[in-house]
Amino acid sequence: MEDSDIKYYAVLTGDIVKSQKLSADKLKDIRKRLRDSLRDFDRHSLDSVIKGEIDFYRGDGWQLVINQPWMFFRIAVYVRAALIGFEEADTRVSVGIGSVENFVRKEISLSTGEAFKLSGQTLDALKKRQRFGLSMEEGFSQNYNCLPSTFGICDALLQQWSKRQAEAVFFALRQLSSAEIGSTMKPTIKRATVTQYLNDAGWFAISCALERLERKVVK
Repeated sequence: MEDSDIKYYAVLTGDIVKSQKLSADKLKDIRKRLRDSLRDFDRHSLDSVIKGEIDFYRGDGWQLVINQPWMFFRIAVYVRAALIGFEEADTRVSVGIGSVENFVRKEISLSTGEAFKLSGQTLDALKKRQRFGLSMEEGFSQNYNCLPSTFGICDALLQQWSKRQAEAVFFALRQLSSAEIGSTMKPTIKRATVTQYLNDAGWFAISCALERLERKVVK
């Protein structure tokens, strides 16, 4: 088990893919989409998951801290689904799980701790084709050794998503049924079509990985 005397956090650090080709207005729309989607995610969570708010820096960079580190997988998929499905954009996401020494709520990117260090280093080390990366402090990683490879396999699935597949997964992550997803999507679609989108997106595998991880509650 993890060291019970240490409080672990997940720090997600990302940057927008091919941001140099986007206009200032488009980047503004992407930042708004990320902020609004995450606020909505936290609002509908049983417990507060996100510590503070997402912080944007250097134009295309962003950073986020999660109180419940085992939720990193769900939120990483969620932010990419939000961008692929609604902005036709994508982001790299690097996750560092570890301790936090100093948390600066109004400007998260100025915070310090092992989780921030791991997240930043992992983002810098991502290869050209990678859009997910994960590093964990030793005290946390001993029970989750398979996570980096599972996260990488998930990345390969997400890179094949269409806009509509991503949109369907986005709503599925908010616990909507296929019928509710169909009536929420614009234009609306039939439940059977939603099911097809989710199947083609590999949702059956992604949701299984999420459920398996989130059953292992970290104290």
